[in-house]
Amino acid sequence: MTQPTRPSPTDRRLSLLTPSARLTLGNYLGAVRQMVTAQDEATCFYGISDLHAMTTPHDPTKLRVLTREFQTLLLACGLDPERATLFQQSRVPTHTALAHLLECTAYTGELGRMIQFKGEAESGRRRGHRDTRLAVHLSGPDGRGHPALPAFARAGR
Repeated sequence: MTQPTRPSPTDRRLSLLTPSARLTLGNYLGAVRQMVTAQDEATCFYGISDLHAMTTPHDPTKLRVLTREFQTLLLACGLDPERATLFQQSRVPTHTALAHLLECTAYTGELGRMIQFKGEAESGRRRGHRDTRLAVHLSGPDGRGHPALPAFARAGR
């Protein structure tokens, strides 16, 4: 009997799903199925980005229900806590601390390369704001701030 191969310690994957609506077949085909396969190929960290879901208008009760539903469905689809790290973003205090640090040090130019940031800037322009790129960086939509982590990941920092 052959032993399963161990994932390379240098090959790591991080993926978070935002519980803003119910999971669909498209989510399964586009992301979850690859997450299940990857847990044998790399050291994987998979999470539910419930904090990110709070950057848009939401119902707190529905968000709690969807977060729990996502967790359950990820396990039902085959994610194994013995082979991958599964987490809920709001239960990792260092995530909030790191987000604050990155928000304080992100350059507008780095953020400007993010598709999400460009979209928020355009939305601000339509609402009549003049310096929308800086405004989105400082306050974000609805005054909540825009996550800087994707900009840092793209910049390779």
